[in-house]
Amino acid sequence: MTRVEKGRIVLRAGWGLLWRRQRVLWWVYFISLALAFFATQPLVATIGPILNHSLAADRLYHAFDVATFIELLSRPEVKLQASAMAALLSLEFTPQTAGLAPLLLGVVFLVLMLLFLGGILKVYNEDRSLTTGEFFGAGGGYFWRFFRLLIFLLIALAPVRLINLGFGAWSDSLANRLAPPAPSVVVNLAGKLVVLFLLMAVRLWFDMAEVQTVAEDEYAMRRSIVGAGRLTWRNFGALFWIYLRPSLLAWIGTALAFWAWVRLVPHQAVVASLVLSQAVIFLWILTRFWQRSAEVLWYQQHAASPEVFVEPAPLPRESMEAPPRPEVPPAEVSL
Repeated sequence: MTRVEKGRIVLRAGWGLLWRRQRVLWWVYFISLALAFFATQPLVATIGPILNHSLAADRLYHAFDVATFIELLSRPEVKLQASAMAALLSLEFTPQTAGLAPLLLGVVFLVLMLLFLGGILKVYNEDRSLTTGEFFGAGGGYFWRFFRLLIFLLIALAPVRLINLGFGAWSDSLANRLAPPAPSVVVNLAGKLVVLFLLMAVRLWFDMAEVQTVAEDEYAMRRSIVGAGRLTWRNFGALFWIYLRPSLLAWIGTALAFWAWVRLVPHQAVVASLVLSQAVIFLWILTRFWQRSAEVLWYQQHAASPEVFVEPAPLPRESMEAPPRPEVPPAEVSL
């Protein structure tokens, strides 16, 4: 059986595990939906009073007029760039700090995902529904470990950022020195593909570190990172194939949804646009959870620590021989 066939089997099994334990998927989606709703309220409260009594709203409702949108943002009462520190400390979003609401709630969502991740991986690792106490207990138990992994992930992404800047500088240099734009475009596109591949590889590496941390209940994150790095390097083809297929599904679904939104959905169809955008968000969450479940199953089948079987020590040769039978004195015959 080839690695591709094994990857397909793991992906099918991962989909089955995701379907059986889909409750955590719906919880994460509805929490993200609630946070997105609260994130938009300050912006609605800021621009709503302006557009509700303006004829310019028609140019944004029936068609997205860029000039009208720029004019809206240039009004003094719609200042979305403001003091971040004041908003974060007061937690009161005025028209000057309304643009910071998505940023703050995005940080809240990141913290919640770090809190939920331990419970999600434990659900997939044990393939059973956890009680609320067990779920949040697992999330709290792994929270600081995953927070440290997040810091290491940011450090590992720094070289990728430098590579991206290098390709950008190379592309700009070619554009300035050569008249035809083709070399610059080719270098820019090749750089984006290389950076995308590196980002996926690093994300896969730290995914396996998180899976190993939960499966082995590892406390030393540096040991987990090193072990997951060796494991990912030795099995990169199979693991990358498992990671890539759900990602392709998410990209293709997003492209089709964008095409449908541009070609089929009218500008004034707000409900249809909302449903389509939520379908794309749910697709990304679904494929991410599918990756997680497949990675857990792959680790259980190929890399989990087997139970140590200690063979009993052989008995001495003397103890294996039958013990000598006791000599019974002959019975005396009495006449």
